[in-house]
Amino acid sequence: MISQLAVALVLGLTGSLGHCFGMCGGISLMLGAATPDGERRLDPRVLVANLGRITTYTLLGVGAGTIGVALTQAVPGMTFLQGTLALVAAAFAIYTAVALVGRAPSPDRLLAGLTGRWGRAMQGTVDSAAGVPYLTGLVWGLLPCGLVLVALGAAAASASPLAGALVMFVFGLGTLPAMLGVGALARVLGRSAGDRRTSNWGVVAAGIVAVFGLQMALRGLAAWGIIEHMRVGEVMLW
Repeated sequence: MISQLAVALVLGLTGSLGHCFGMCGGISLMLGAATPDGERRLDPRVLVANLGRITTYTLLGVGAGTIGVALTQAVPGMTFLQGTLALVAAAFAIYTAVALVGRAPSPDRLLAGLTGRWGRAMQGTVDSAAGVPYLTGLVWGLLPCGLVLVALGAAAASASPLAGALVMFVFGLGTLPAMLGVGALARVLGRSAGDRRTSNWGVVAAGIVAVFGLQMALRGLAAWGIIEHMRVGEVMLW
């Protein structure tokens, strides 16, 4: 579990720079990453909204873990099903890694319709709940996003509501540094600079997502009994 949380944290840290920077940067600006007089400092509303976003991730992790445990209990061969969930998560992670380097269509395109509807709901929430950034953050966390789906796959494969919640909470914490700084950075450097940063970090993010996928694949194969689980002391690597 410790290794899974560590990978989820790194996935959030690097993925938020390589993927979420461009996707969520506008939201940070919309929430007000700079003061009205132009002073370049963090608006506390952005922090509160991000806490709301992480809350939603954590609740989604509870749901994913619950679904995972329900499936493993309902279907004969619990270990086999856990391995299957891990391999499905691995396949999605590898595809996302390939997409991050531009070698495959982004999985976000498959969610374009949902993203459009989410965007309209998000704008309405910002307009109607300007004084309640935490509520805005709760809606922000529902953004259909390929990287979040990768993390949710790991949460489901954990087959535990608590473990699923922890995976998504740690993943959300990993995205926090980039999301707190993205609005100010985009305002200071401009959109083109932000795009270059996204491009540079895309390769790093792809590598981390690929490692995450490899870990999930090895975990699935171990659950199937094809290979052995590997531990370093008390920490299970897969």
